[in-house]
Amino acid sequence: MKDILLTIGGSDSSSGAGIQADIKTASDIGVNIATVVSCITAQNSMTILDIQEFSAKSFSQQLNTIVDDFHIKVIKSSILVSIEQIDILINFIKTFKEVIYICDPVMISTTGKELVSRDIVEYARLNLYPLADILTPNLDEAKILLEDTDFLVLESPDNIAEAIQKKYHCKNVFLKGGHNIEKNVCTDFYYSNNSFNYSLVSSKYQKNIKIRGTGCTLSSAIASFLVQGFDINNSLVLAKAYITNAIKNSQRITTGANHLAIKDSLNFNSDFPRIYFDKAFSNLKFRSINKIGFYPIVDNADKIPRLAKLGVKTIQLRIKSKDIAYIEKNIIKAIEYQNRYQLQLFINDHYQIAINHNAFGIHLGHEDLLKLFYTDGETLFKISNSNIALGLSTHDYYELAIALAIKPSYIALGPIYSTTTKQMKFEPQGLSKIYQWLDILGVPLVVIGGIKKQHLKAIKNIGVDGISVVSLVDEISDDELGEIVKFLG
Repeated sequence: MKDILLTIGGSDSSSGAGIQADIKTASDIGVNIATVVSCITAQNSMTILDIQEFSAKSFSQQLNTIVDDFHIKVIKSSILVSIEQIDILINFIKTFKEVIYICDPVMISTTGKELVSRDIVEYARLNLYPLADILTPNLDEAKILLEDTDFLVLESPDNIAEAIQKKYHCKNVFLKGGHNIEKNVCTDFYYSNNSFNYSLVSSKYQKNIKIRGTGCTLSSAIASFLVQGFDINNSLVLAKAYITNAIKNSQRITTGANHLAIKDSLNFNSDFPRIYFDKAFSNLKFRSINKIGFYPIVDNADKIPRLAKLGVKTIQLRIKSKDIAYIEKNIIKAIEYQNRYQLQLFINDHYQIAINHNAFGIHLGHEDLLKLFYTDGETLFKISNSNIALGLSTHDYYELAIALAIKPSYIALGPIYSTTTKQMKFEPQGLSKIYQWLDILGVPLVVIGGIKKQHLKAIKNIGVDGISVVSLVDEISDDELGEIVKFLG
């Protein structure tokens, strides 16, 4: 049975927000969606004239019909207008523990009207919000959630997100920052006790223009990508890309506000969001590089002269050993070859040795980069200040958003095909993912993973900057290698 998204909330007569926005978003992303309506609203872009509550019986029967007939993977709830509705949802969440629950705590409309009474908000705060896998308030809703806290003491939105998580003990908080009208960028904040916390940044479009349904659409986009099987981090990044494009292309079809362009809004382009663990890292600048072309990875410095004499200009030394003396000896020898043959030599992982001996570049995997962020951030500044090039591995959208914020010398995508040279937790990316990365990147792209001689022409024609191989260099003759080097330029 196919997984679906169940959205619970109010019906919006003008279709700019609420259940209607959820349906449009999920359908555009390609997810099956069912609905439970908590209330019917008479509203437009300027005002809300009426809210009619659905009875507890009707609310419960709507939910039961969906449960009996569908496999629900994710529930997203927004406005709930009675304590009875809240209790029914709480009972469902506690019964079906495997269902992911996203709570969008809608309390105030875009037009500024309070949608539910304070006693209902208080009941939801105490009983429902702590059950959320992801709680997605905006800044106005955050003030209500933390009404007994001085916002000036918290100072920054990332502290606000943390304060909400610690107060309500929900698993994750995603604080939507689009309502901050003072910024030229839109910054959201993710906080979890179980993972790395970060800000998610994109350009702000349609500044000083009121746009309806942004919060509903962002939350339902997160839910939709979770239904498709993406993890939380990738779902947040993709949803951020989605809402950015929807806002960018929004149109004025009403008197009072723009409506989002919820159609084909997941476009991969240079507006792709960036993830920052610390804004200080946004000032890093790494050495620029010449054309990469054929980019072999070797496990021993003695393999470098053969490749250099065949015309290879960019080489990576990747040594998987615990013998530090052996590693340093190889790196020193490799750097001697780098200087002799004027190579763009990248040292994989062993950044301190590479810095000490003036390597041209350093290549870091995602886990190593995260380790630097949280335990040795000064090393990134040292690499930058030493005029050393930096290459970063990426395998998914979350890792890409992190790499984009660093602005490295190149970004690598892999594995393109199945590979046995390295244990991988990611499925082969295929050629289509290369096109996506090229549409997003503003830095050179290197592809890697399972690439054989018969793949080279198709990949080159896509327009990548470098093709990296591991086993291929040991499988073919010098003449064949020389031909490949000339072909790839």
